Amino acid sequence: MAEWGKGDPRWIVEERPDATNPNNWHWKEKNATQWSKDKLNELLVGLKIENEQFTCEVKELKRCEGEASANNRKAKLVFLVS
Repeated sequence: MAEWGKGDPRWIVEERPDATNPNNWHWKEKNATQWSKDKLNELLVGLKIENEQFTCEVKELKRCEGEASANNRKAKLVFLVS
């Protein structure tokens, strides 16, 4: 561990007075639940699957449960769905 003020200048993680997150280095999380529900609704409602014997059409999405989040750490994206 370096003494205070004598660290490597290339070390970008530091206490910043402006509280910025340089290059998305620190963990950043966004709630993507509503976006995911809207996207599933957009993709599924109106979907029609047919074969010689049967036809299936999704007319509405009544219930959609769960959570989704988009995370960013060291400029890498991580998506979590439950």
